[in-house]
Amino acid sequence: MDTDGLREVDGIEITVLIDNKTDSLSTTPANFTSEWSNLRKAGMEQLSGSCQCCANHGLALIVKAWIGEESKTILFDAGPVEFAVEYNGTRLGAKFGEIDGIMLSHGHWDHAGGLPMALDLIMQQNNNQEVPVCLHPGMFRQRALPLPGEDLLPIKEIPNPEDMSQLGRIFGSTKIVRLLDVISA
Repeated sequence: MDTDGLREVDGIEITVLIDNKTDSLSTTPANFTSEWSNLRKAGMEQLSGSCQCCANHGLALIVKAWIGEESKTILFDAGPVEFAVEYNGTRLGAKFGEIDGIMLSHGHWDHAGGLPMALDLIMQQNNNQEVPVCLHPGMFRQRALPLPGEDLLPIKEIPNPEDMSQLGRIFGSTKIVRLLDVISA
């Protein structure tokens, strides 16, 4: 079987920054760590509302994979809004400087609205190194939501590479590529 240069990883760890909800009271499966346990590891000394993560519609995951001592970390999607990436990342002790690249699944605001803050946090912690961002070039098309009996409701555009570069945030890639190729180069 041709694996196209892919190797099996020894392990993978996913830190959920944003996933449409927060639920600290339900039982978690054996192979998951509860939000409160992660908050405690990140330095929470006393439980309060201000130390918990903020629930938001959307998705942002920090995915770390390793083989032996070698590891690579990506941010998969960046959530809906900038403050949630920073707020939840800070509470969970996310090491943004260890993120090797960003992959956006698609161009909806709930997966890409936090991209400017995510890039800021990564670049603040990695000495302003360029961050590869892998995405589909069509993700910047204007979108709208059809409302019953009404006109289309425009959906806020997500930041495009030109806008981001004017703000000092650097896209390393705007093509569909295997992220593995980008971060292992």
